Amino acid sequence: MSHFFDANTLEKRARDTGFIKRTSKLGALDFLRLCLLGTYKACSKSLTQLCTLLQEKAGCV
Repeated sequence: MSHFFDANTLEKRARDTGFIKRTSKLGALDFLRLCLLGTYKACSKSLTQLCTLLQEKAGCV
């Protein structure tokens, strides 16, 4: 996925638009991965659970 989206550019754009306002383990690229790989039933899981799934599947966070 990072072939298509530059992590630094996404992070900057997320901060510039106010989408990200504070430091977090979950960055803009990780959030995008969760959205695009949306088979995780995000509405029924906590952010910690989603981060764990993302780490297992994509090796990030």
